[in-house]
Amino acid sequence: MNIAVVQVNEILKNSDLKDITRFLNYVPEDYQKLEKLPLIRVVEVNAYYSNRASNTAQTMTFNVQVDIWTNDLEQANNLYFKIDELMKENDWSCQYSELTNDSDLENCNRIIKRYEAIRFK
Repeated sequence: MNIAVVQVNEILKNSDLKDITRFLNYVPEDYQKLEKLPLIRVVEVNAYYSNRASNTAQTMTFNVQVDIWTNDLEQANNLYFKIDELMKENDWSCQYSELTNDSDLENCNRIIKRYEAIRFK
């Protein structure tokens, strides 16, 4: 079993989104520029053992946040649903979605998605 960010990174790098620059946990300052968009960041929100039998955890529940910064609304609209389809195909369930503007990056579009997956140990 891999940690959540590794699992999601593997999904992204083997998908139609593989050409979008992505980072795990943080985005270096050099990439926090409009000309570098679109951009993806994957962050683990939490993970915990679950579904106990005989006091032993049988599964692990993972929660990740995927942020996608885009240049325009058309691109945001496309990626908003594409990431959901991709994650659903890989047994990750969307728990939260938001499209907002990032004031730290010249008010570009920022998609915020949170996903959950349960994996057997």
